[in-house]
Amino acid sequence: MNLQSQVIAPARPALCPRWALGLCPYGHHCHLDHPNNLDPTMPKEVDFKVSNELDEACTRCLQAAIKCDKQGRDSGSDDPCSECRWFGGATCNCTLSMTSSYNDALWRGMMGRRDSDFDLAQPRDKQAAFSNGRVPAPMPDDRLKGNWQGASKDELLARKNMLPPEVRRHPRAYLVPPRER
Repeated sequence: MNLQSQVIAPARPALCPRWALGLCPYGHHCHLDHPNNLDPTMPKEVDFKVSNELDEACTRCLQAAIKCDKQGRDSGSDDPCSECRWFGGATCNCTLSMTSSYNDALWRGMMGRRDSDFDLAQPRDKQAAFSNGRVPAPMPDDRLKGNWQGASKDELLARKNMLPPEVRRHPRAYLVPPRER
């Protein structure tokens, strides 16, 4: 008879939905998980403020935590931000987000990363192929207004990451609870 040993890992308790918001009335007596990286009292390591302003960036830039220059441009998709212009491809529709801020988008990203201790993903290489094999490409010239102006592709590739490493490691210290949707 061949006996095999099995390692049974204990199941993680469900995440307390009120903990990161600072609203759990049970504190340490709560039977749900209170991860340290979602502690609303976590101190900041660097002086940095994540913007919570609406109408400041396009959806693509919000989701990637990239500095957006769409604000002040024409509202149509023929006057995209520089990021969408050079890396958005033929199907990109660059419009300002009127319902979400950088803070809101980063909060959603943080809450979706339980397996990585609720950190924020590192920025992806802007020229690297996506998981589906598609390679980032510029928007076609025929989809741009004739006098489009913005940062060059080389300028965008040379830009520093918008978020300091400390913010990516411990985002809860820099974020406020998001807007109700």
